[in-house]
Amino acid sequence: MFPFPELKAFQDLTLDDSAKAIFTVPAGEVYELLWVHIQVTASAKGGNRQFCVDVIDNNAVLVLQIYTGEFVTANEVWEITWAPAYPLQEDETGVKLMLAPLPNPLLLPTGWTVGVRDYNGVDVAADHMLVNALVRRICPGE
Repeated sequence: MFPFPELKAFQDLTLDDSAKAIFTVPAGEVYELLWVHIQVTASAKGGNRQFCVDVIDNNAVLVLQIYTGEFVTANEVWEITWAPAYPLQEDETGVKLMLAPLPNPLLLPTGWTVGVRDYNGVDVAADHMLVNALVRRICPGE
């Protein structure tokens, strides 16, 4: 184990895309996923958007999918965070906020990818999704 784990942040602020690969773990490294946060601005197109974090192994096999507990509908803006020990809940007291749990720890070996998307694919090209994620680098690269 790396004696001084290093935190590494990932960010994708590209608009007009609600399906994104956030990062792929580089060769010789292991990451622990600490949290994923998205801000979603849904387009005017009707439909229920349900967001999920996807964990994909180095053979392109989906090994874990973590959904939100609430839908985002047309013209809504939501803040959604996945993190260890979070309950699955939503709050509409002003700011629309959803929380969803991550396994603890969620260790990701070399070649694994983490992404986030609208599982229902309502308006992928027009919905805006800003993504931030934080990992702890457990093992050093070679």
